[in-house]
Amino acid sequence: MTLVIGEDVRVAAARDAVLLGLKGKVVLETMHTLTIRTDAKRKVVLPKAGSAIQLKDGQILLGDDLKGRLEDRIAILGRPARRAGRRTR
Repeated sequence: MTLVIGEDVRVAAARDAVLLGLKGKVVLETMHTLTIRTDAKRKVVLPKAGSAIQLKDGQILLGDDLKGRLEDRIAILGRPARRAGRRTR
């Protein structure tokens, strides 16, 4: 899981060709979108589905891997692993 809010990114792939190459900082993440603030202070909404972003360090994240809400992905990481064969009542 990667937290992308606050990261400088570049749109590496998108279904909408106008968004390709867009650079800026991720300021908001919802269940289906990322909002990127460009250097010109413009906010652009990028759908996660069918897109990919490149982080400053060169790592590429697929929007489909970021599916769901951020708080749900964090909650899944915080759960302890279930032990097989034990029941609690």
